[in-house]
Amino acid sequence: MRRFFLMILLHLAVSLQAQTLQRPVAATFAGTEGYSKRHAGALSGMVNQASMAGFNNFRAVLYAEKRYLLQEWQQIQMAASMPLQSGQMGMHLLYSGSSGYRETKAGLAYARNIGNKLDAGLQFNYHGIGMGGIYGSASAISFEAGMILHLSDKVNAGAHVNNPIGGKWSKSGTGKLPAVYSFGIGYDASAVFFTGLEIVKEEDQPVSIQAGFLYQPLPMIRIRAGVATATASAWMALGLQKKGWGLDITAACHPQLGISPGIILTVSGKKRMKDQDTKNRLP
Repeated sequence: MRRFFLMILLHLAVSLQAQTLQRPVAATFAGTEGYSKRHAGALSGMVNQASMAGFNNFRAVLYAEKRYLLQEWQQIQMAASMPLQSGQMGMHLLYSGSSGYRETKAGLAYARNIGNKLDAGLQFNYHGIGMGGIYGSASAISFEAGMILHLSDKVNAGAHVNNPIGGKWSKSGTGKLPAVYSFGIGYDASAVFFTGLEIVKEEDQPVSIQAGFLYQPLPMIRIRAGVATATASAWMALGLQKKGWGLDITAACHPQLGISPGIILTVSGKKRMKDQDTKNRLP
């Protein structure tokens, strides 16, 4: 019965979002919070590399989710970034699926400021898929790029493109990674409240509008919630942070497929005092 349900789930996934094994479901806020001067973190850098340009310290994140509580759809991602003399260097690793079908990704990114109003980022990726048994494996290369424009001290907007030229899988020669385009805007209403919106268009898929907010009732506590229209899903997260580390428990709920729980661990180093423009950002 479980295998039959999984087959239905995989069929639905194609119509819902072809790149579901790449982009976090239980942490949709990773995209919107990239458009915040205060709250962008290492997780945001995985979605829009330009957000790393505002970091002034070492940051790392470990993210894991179990999509719809299915072992076959587990996902683990890790990212880290460190400041250079000019800009920020980052790396991104991803593993999703199971022994029967798995996807992997390794990426190397660079981001920097272009003046006081614009940040830009670029990442090159190596993708792999393995289907076990006699089906073997295949690989592909892609790139992604993003930019963020600081419209004011509180409002930031930007765009991101992933795989615009269509990287092809090595063995098939015809199958390719989908192109994904996104646009977002964020508003830092105060030191403790942020709200953002992101519009995501994946090749051959409907447009998804993702909106959410972050609220910090106490310095150690942060609450997040939001929605994603493409899958009619709602999500919520509760996090704790103190002295350079953070822990967030998050979950998304699909009306038919159920709950996708996730956990986020973050760590950050000491900030560079010379970069005053980002001194208040969170890890």
